[in-house]
Amino acid sequence: MTSANYESSTVEIVEKAARSGNSAAALRHARTLLAGEALTYDPVLAMRFFRIAAEQGVVESMFELGCLQLFGRGVSKNVSDACEWLARASSKGHVQAAKKLAEHFMRSDQEGDHLEKAADYWAEAARNALATGDLRFRQLAGECLHELSILTRSGEIDASKHGDEKELLKAAADMGYARASYELALRYMEAQDGRERQGWASAYLYDAARGGVQQASEKIRELSFSPPATATDRQPLH
Repeated sequence: MTSANYESSTVEIVEKAARSGNSAAALRHARTLLAGEALTYDPVLAMRFFRIAAEQGVVESMFELGCLQLFGRGVSKNVSDACEWLARASSKGHVQAAKKLAEHFMRSDQEGDHLEKAADYWAEAARNALATGDLRFRQLAGECLHELSILTRSGEIDASKHGDEKELLKAAADMGYARASYELALRYMEAQDGRERQGWASAYLYDAARGGVQQASEKIRELSFSPPATATDRQPLH
């Protein structure tokens, strides 16, 4: 059997299992249809198979189905249904589902509590990321907390619900999110009340520079900051 025949045979087996209601096969077949390689690109049919798996509780299918409908990628856009599926995936710990919802509500121009919803999902995305126990997700959690700190600082949401804005920013920086490290360094520099705080500013600037923030590298050169000699015991910024 040639490799092409083997691939075709495998696709047929998966499709048959998917049509019989096998959730794992439905997810795999839907992704094959979206890839448009072994089979003709067909997002409408892919959505049907994602739904089969999603309705059986497959979290990744909930996410894929939600994204298809949220952005209308080859299918009819259905924001309400998309948000429902993404919310279900997020409630089961899916990090990117929570992040997509946060980004969606940030973009929303509807009146009402869309920014409160965005804040809730930034917080949930951070919790989901940390709950994985995977160090690779810490920086993503930091990114989400940074976005939450921006919303909290804006005064457009209930700040008491998610914690102090400065503490959120510090948590984001300490999780390795470089942009938060840079902003925190600027806060310490603006404080101008002692060498100790300038030491913290230097430490966070170097963190930001290592994370690829060009402005941090420029600021280090401008101020002739030396690298921190030891790990700094970074305190809350009041």
